[in-house]
Amino acid sequence: MRRVWLGMAVGWGALLLYAVVAFGVVVLRSRDRAEARWTAALTEESEQGEALRKLDTLFAFRAPGKDEVLALDEERLGAYLDAREEALTAFEKLERGNEKLEEDQDADAESDTVEDGLEVAGRRAELNARMQAALERSLRKRGMSPSEFRAIT
Repeated sequence: MRRVWLGMAVGWGALLLYAVVAFGVVVLRSRDRAEARWTAALTEESEQGEALRKLDTLFAFRAPGKDEVLALDEERLGAYLDAREEALTAFEKLERGNEKLEEDQDADAESDTVEDGLEVAGRRAELNARMQAALERSLRKRGMSPSEFRAIT
């Protein structure tokens, strides 16, 4: 009878050990995937920021001095308004995406983990990168630098 109990204890112990190892592997893989997504999204966001900075050199613009007023012609104002409209459309999409993220986060507030935080941060960085990409495309299409866009704004 002792052998039976010993065999059962060893079997259950091995099964428990297997379950703990499997759980650990799943958690580590989940964290690695979330971290990889977050890192990729931050890289993309950084690249988009760099693309916007390159537009400043591609489309040179001298901002007015502190006590100067920016002289606008109708063509540049039209280009600005078109770029602004496209940027606002992209921003509204970004805002809806952020609202959905917050709803998802609120619904899952009790079970927040580091992986969840990395996932949310990654998704936010992806949304920001998309917003920057839309602005960059719009400005490039109109031959406008971000500095000029900000100055007109």
